[in-house]
Amino acid sequence: YTFKAKASNNDGVWNETGSALVVNVRAAFWQTSIFKSIVLLLIGLLLYWGLKRYTESISRRNKELRKLNTELNNEIKIRNEIEQELVKRETELKDSNIELKRSNQDLEQFAYIASHDLKEPLRTIGSMTELLELKLKDEMDESLAQYMGMIKQGVARMQSLISSLLTFAGVGSDNLNLTELDLNIIVEQNISALKLKIEESNAKIIVDPLPKIIGDVTQFGMLFHNLISNGIKFNKSECPMVKITQVRKKNRNFWWIAIEDNGIGINPEFRSKIFEIFKRLNTKDEFEGTGIGLALTKKIITSHGGTIEVDESSLGGTKFIISVHKRLK
Repeated sequence: YTFKAKASNNDGVWNETGSALVVNVRAAFWQTSIFKSIVLLLIGLLLYWGLKRYTESISRRNKELRKLNTELNNEIKIRNEIEQELVKRETELKDSNIELKRSNQDLEQFAYIASHDLKEPLRTIGSMTELLELKLKDEMDESLAQYMGMIKQGVARMQSLISSLLTFAGVGSDNLNLTELDLNIIVEQNISALKLKIEESNAKIIVDPLPKIIGDVTQFGMLFHNLISNGIKFNKSECPMVKITQVRKKNRNFWWIAIEDNGIGINPEFRSKIFEIFKRLNTKDEFEGTGIGLALTKKIITSHGGTIEVDESSLGGTKFIISVHKRLK
């Protein structure tokens, strides 16, 4: 900066030319071009660093997304393959069920026809045995009489087996006549039918109030007849007892019925086998029967969409629990 001034002396004489004073003022550091350049450079570096970090973050995220997308595509591919396999297996299972059902129907039809056709020859054998026994009555010794008795016992047992097999073959879900059933009436009818057997064995049948269900009256009649008669037959007590009650379970879509006795019971190792057809846990000399009763019972309850099992908590005797769906229709 330059300052010019005019002045006078003590005598009042002015200096027309004047005097000049030059003052040099330096700018502040932050106002210099160097400082501004440094600031601009730092700002540029910061922007570059921030942009670089941002682009690296975006790149890293994109890489993670590509990885996740690849994994997701692989998972979708695997799931699609699993779904296709499940559809294939389901189709195969349906075909197998259809074939199994047809095979069972063929087997039941064969059993029915074979059993029916065997009745007549057996009847003939029984009749001829009786005629032969009558003809040889005066000439029969002890051993011959024993042989005749064995033949008649064998014929009687075979007739019983055939009759049971015909009954078993005739039971199933294909020929159900569904109506509303009062189980109290069905049980009472079976008690009346077994009256002689109950009195001879001094048995006691206890029946608590039972529900009304949807089912086939004939098949449920056979079911309770088998379970009640088994409770009396497989029993060495002086006073056999069979108790039939309704029980409560968590699944309220079913009626649950317990049939309990104080008989000889079933060993745990045999509980998975007792519902097999012709499966006997005792000799025919100890307890009579064909070994079809419980298999028939299971077939009946299964055809009604229910279950039957042995209650493992029972300490003495045998306790069966059956279930019947409340809305079978």
